[in-house]
Amino acid sequence: MANELTVSVSLTYNKPVAVIGATNLAVDLTRATTRQLDITTGRKVELSQVIGTTEETLALVDVANPRYIYIQNLDETNSVQVGTAAGAYSIKLLPGDITLFPPNAAALYLKADTADCLVSIAAVNA
Repeated sequence: MANELTVSVSLTYNKPVAVIGATNLAVDLTRATTRQLDITTGRKVELSQVIGTTEETLALVDVANPRYIYIQNLDETNSVQVGTAAGAYSIKLLPGDITLFPPNAAALYLKADTADCLVSIAAVNA
């Protein structure tokens, strides 16, 4: 079987900047893409984890070589940092933020900024 994984990303931004007469001037931005990929192992993991203010290594049981990882910060107040090397965080998820990315490492490191945060995680093995 082919194309077992479909990854879709969409970003839309619309901000009215001025109204001149009957013309509404706006700044618009729309980007969307879909990609289908072959996955050979069929392994996946879905979990929710509380992330504390001390760095934690994310354990992706049965997914040793993740192709894509989805992370959502479910906290309403606090931020979570994500990185692929200990102490080096390249992603900061504000409350409610999501990220979807192909990791360049097998391990992920997460750390809440000011208080524990609940995150939702999904990953698919390559």
